[in-house]
Amino acid sequence: MYNMAEESRACCARSGFFRLSLFIALILLLTATLLSLILLQYRNELQGSITDRSLNDAKVAMAELQSEMIESQVIQNSLEKFATKAGKALAAKGLNADSLADMEKVFRRQFPVHSSLIWFSEELEVLIPSGNSEVEQKRAWQSFAKSIVAPDKLSVLDKKIADGFVKSNISDFLTADYFAALPIKCQLIMFKGVRKYIALVKIELAGRKKNAGYLLALIPTNQARPLWLEERALKLAGSRNETAGAYSLNRNSAVGNSTIGENLLHGFAVDHAAGRQFSWQNEVFYYTDKHFANPDLLLAVGLQKKPEDVTSEWTLVFIGILLWLPGLVCLLLPFSDVPARALNWSLKTRFNLTTFAIIAIPLITGGLTSAINTARISLEMQNEEFMQLNKRLSDVEESVALQTTNIEMYLNGELVKQHINKEVGMPVTRAIYNDLKKNGCEVAILIARDGQSWTASDLPPETIRQRNCYLISLNRVDLQKSGFAIDVIDKAFPPPTRGFSDHILQKTELLQKDLHNRIRRFELGGISFSSFITYIYDNSGNIKACLNLGFNHKSMQQVFIGNYPRSAPGAVSRLYFASALENGASRLPASKRLRNILNFSILTGNSFRFVHEWNNESYLVYARPFTDINSAGMVVKKVVVAGLNPEREQVITLLITSLAAVLTAVLIVNFFSGFFLRPVLQLSDMAARVAGGDCSGQLIPGNTTDEISVLTSNFGQMISGLREKAEMRNYLRADLFEHAAGEQKIVAERAETVILFAGIRNFSALEDQVSAEDAMGMMSRFLAVCENAVREHGGDIDKYIGDTAMAAFKQQSSASAETSALAAALQIQQNVDQLRQESPAFAGLITGTGVAGGSVIAGHIGSLHNRLDYTFIGDTVNLAARLEKMAGRDGKPLILTTKSLLEKAGNAFAFSLLEPIAVKGKTGLIDVVAITGYNAEARQ
Repeated sequence: MYNMAEESRACCARSGFFRLSLFIALILLLTATLLSLILLQYRNELQGSITDRSLNDAKVAMAELQSEMIESQVIQNSLEKFATKAGKALAAKGLNADSLADMEKVFRRQFPVHSSLIWFSEELEVLIPSGNSEVEQKRAWQSFAKSIVAPDKLSVLDKKIADGFVKSNISDFLTADYFAALPIKCQLIMFKGVRKYIALVKIELAGRKKNAGYLLALIPTNQARPLWLEERALKLAGSRNETAGAYSLNRNSAVGNSTIGENLLHGFAVDHAAGRQFSWQNEVFYYTDKHFANPDLLLAVGLQKKPEDVTSEWTLVFIGILLWLPGLVCLLLPFSDVPARALNWSLKTRFNLTTFAIIAIPLITGGLTSAINTARISLEMQNEEFMQLNKRLSDVEESVALQTTNIEMYLNGELVKQHINKEVGMPVTRAIYNDLKKNGCEVAILIARDGQSWTASDLPPETIRQRNCYLISLNRVDLQKSGFAIDVIDKAFPPPTRGFSDHILQKTELLQKDLHNRIRRFELGGISFSSFITYIYDNSGNIKACLNLGFNHKSMQQVFIGNYPRSAPGAVSRLYFASALENGASRLPASKRLRNILNFSILTGNSFRFVHEWNNESYLVYARPFTDINSAGMVVKKVVVAGLNPEREQVITLLITSLAAVLTAVLIVNFFSGFFLRPVLQLSDMAARVAGGDCSGQLIPGNTTDEISVLTSNFGQMISGLREKAEMRNYLRADLFEHAAGEQKIVAERAETVILFAGIRNFSALEDQVSAEDAMGMMSRFLAVCENAVREHGGDIDKYIGDTAMAAFKQQSSASAETSALAAALQIQQNVDQLRQESPAFAGLITGTGVAGGSVIAGHIGSLHNRLDYTFIGDTVNLAARLEKMAGRDGKPLILTTKSLLEKAGNAFAFSLLEPIAVKGKTGLIDVVAITGYNAEARQ
């Protein structure tokens, strides 16, 4: 029987354990499902941020690849490298004929053999290498080089020779000034009918401050093999271990030196045609784009996934597997020998496991959610940073527009006023032109009423003749209406007919109604220019001349963009820009990579945003073309505060929160576990009741002498002591209670205190009319009113003397003792009035209150062995008692105090002055005032 009972209990225990395991497994699996959903969202956030960053990095890599396919840039970079190499090689021998001949051989091994080279000394004298014949047009080449290297020292003769050389050999429409940027940027020209790049580089001899030289090169490109630039760029990318490729759409074949397989490139071409520009394949992010100058060529770049990204993704997979393990283990527990062992588990072990699960799971859930939110916040922070960078580029565009408006206002106002009293003629025209030349003005035409005209410009007349005629034709009708000699004007500026389509001429007629005093932009023969037309009046208000100004619109914009303030030294962000024009304004970054991206943004019109590493520092970079300014801008901002790497912050936050959750759970389990769990919970419950003011409970200590039992016994004794002190508090004043809790000895001190006495008038007469119980009840209610009012205003009841209450007010930080005492007196009076209304028994009750302040003696009186009392004595107490006896008697007001106390209380109370009184022990009279209420004006 005994064995059957044991087996029955064991079977019930196993059955209970089985149900418990299923219940716990269900909870764990539901929790794992919830965490898996959160983890899935987390993983999507992570992969999305990785893809976004990879896409931006791939666009930058594509821009760098395509920048190496820009023919002019490749040639310029190659020439600069050659100049550096030549400077080192020529440092020892100098610029003599033999060393120059050797360097020419080196040049022709790197550049086309048919390139033409002209060497110059530091004084820009032509140098002839050994074995070479004299340079044709030697004097012209010298003048041309001087116009580029030292234009400020150029003589008039050299200027004419240089301009004539350019017109006869390069283009009749150009001058030598067109090549001012040649030292930093080679230019494509047609030289004697052959397509060539012309470049001028300085050769600085290493270790020498003087004896530098110059090399002018004419490099033909008509014999270059197809796709040589692309093959060269792909070869350089391969040497840097970069993944890049090019695919010809017409030939359906890969370009040489591609590091991406032809089959893969063909698949990218199909995807690109379907609108898919990027994809992940074998942990590599591929991005494709058309060649900016050759739509037949598809370029592709591949970026290997970063190791930290791979680690993050595998960490998420590992965590996902771990989430399901506890639930699956619980399902398998009933089929193992764990149930038999679990029956013998201690309470501590069960409590540890349960508490750990309860604490750790919510904390880990919160950690996952926190990681997602952290990543989202980091992405938003980064996007906000890029938006701020873009805003700064928008500020540049707004600055250009504002400067255009300012120059228009200047032309309308100040410029005309400067010349209102001057005789029209060439000096005035030239002065206006010189004043506006720095703002892109190319021509100024002043026409008098008799048709006589004067033109000021630095451009050759044949260059701007057609534009001048068009400029005058814009205002021809209005000139005729204003009384100008239009026949004379037509002879000087015949209406343009050649080179103008019908819609341009029709547009001209429409614009004549809205031309004056405004800068208007036009496109003429592929050139963008702006016009400004206004009239000059004499002092009588009569028109004496018409001023026509022609601006090169693009040059004007470049001047305005160049006027934008530079970044202050040490600024967190810096602004750079580059122009598509030869002589446009530019501020280029020191990084070659950033310069290439800036130039590529001009060529393609693409925008770029990425994180740039430079000298062990991280920078946010945003680059895009300026709207309608033929330039591109770039803002580079140093990352001062960490926290802009969403993927890293996701992983860090997840690891920290998960680790913190586990550690927190372990600490809590260890702190609350053990055999003392139940007694500690009892003590905690009793402590909570005592903290709430309930000291009625009791603790029954155990029979053992362990620490828990001793603690329980001591805690019970403490509750008994608190209960006794709580009962004592009902009979003692607060300060008396504090002194009673301390050492029993006679203590006395002088203190500035305000004393209040409040009592009932003629209470003896009321005693005869009511029973003893009613009389004591009325007195108790009155004294309760006094006590409530005194305590509410920070005072303490000192004692009750029959039907009179004595209270003391000490100085407080919130309000003065005088103010608090008078406020308490008014409240006592108000509450007594309310008693009269509520109970007929109080209808005839009259009270009186006296308040006085000053120095008192506060301390113990009585016997140390029998009874001690704590009270106040002194003249101030006597004066307050005297005022209380006077108040409410013989028609006197109900609240009396001294004038000196009222002055200390300020102007918060309404009062009336009474006759001074004599007080025993005082040599003079005491000024007495009656308090009638609060001062309404002061309270407002």
